[in-house]
Amino acid sequence: MKMLQTFSERIIVEQAIASDVNEVVEIIEDAGAWLCSKGITYQWPSTRPKNFRVATEGAIRNGQVYVARIQPSGSVVGTLRFEWTDPYAWPQDPDSAAYVRSIAIRNNVRGHGIGETLLKWAEDHARKKGRTYLRLHCCADNTRLCRYYEEMGFVFCGQVRLPRWTASLYQLETQRLSCLRNGITERSHQHDIVD
Repeated sequence: MKMLQTFSERIIVEQAIASDVNEVVEIIEDAGAWLCSKGITYQWPSTRPKNFRVATEGAIRNGQVYVARIQPSGSVVGTLRFEWTDPYAWPQDPDSAAYVRSIAIRNNVRGHGIGETLLKWAEDHARKKGRTYLRLHCCADNTRLCRYYEEMGFVFCGQVRLPRWTASLYQLETQRLSCLRNGITERSHQHDIVD
């Protein structure tokens, strides 16, 4: 795959279909291996559980997995899970938020705004569905990723101890997007966001 040119190629975000499972699994496994190479070995192990593919197929069938595609080629360059609850890390107040999990970008296109595109799409989708917050969690020890979410406007809400690691909890008010789009605050829009 050629290196992504964010200004000359379009990225669209759409619900994954059954035929995307191989690419989604590959992207997540590659992201896990990359994290392990950076010393973050406990959140996403480089070797996924044996049932990971089956679980991913189920999540795709349930409409929870979305992919970022380069247009016009249709190549999948990123993925995320979008859910209405996350009892794993956010057991309280499930009705006011939407939750992003397993956001991952292909290694060869990391740093070209695809993660930002996916998060902007998720924020807009949550807002359209009447949710006040978009929430996510990440490894508390991954200071670079925590800083990235804060730069994207997410607010740190605390930490929770999970079975193998401690997660930092972040949330973003979705109503701020409509203010941004109405010109109250400028925000760069390099990519098309498609619902």
